[in-house]
Amino acid sequence: MPTKCEACGRNADKYRMNTHHWIYAHKTSEVRKNPNLAIQNTSVLCFPCHRIGDALRAVLEHPTLVEKLKKIREESLNGSK
Repeated sequence: MPTKCEACGRNADKYRMNTHHWIYAHKTSEVRKNPNLAIQNTSVLCFPCHRIGDALRAVLEHPTLVEKLKKIREESLNGSK
């Protein structure tokens, strides 16, 4: 496993590295048959960047929900509902 985060360059000595899946492309049963599938579309990220990656994946997978959440956020910041 790489010793640095692919996103920010943090060193593995200070942060635990995680494998981040950008999309979940395969069913568990498929991965059991072919474990190499588990490393497709992955990056090695430190924990803080992994959390951001998870959020980014959710944003990209659910654009309609993101727009709704943006509206709710704006209403909350403006003090109206």
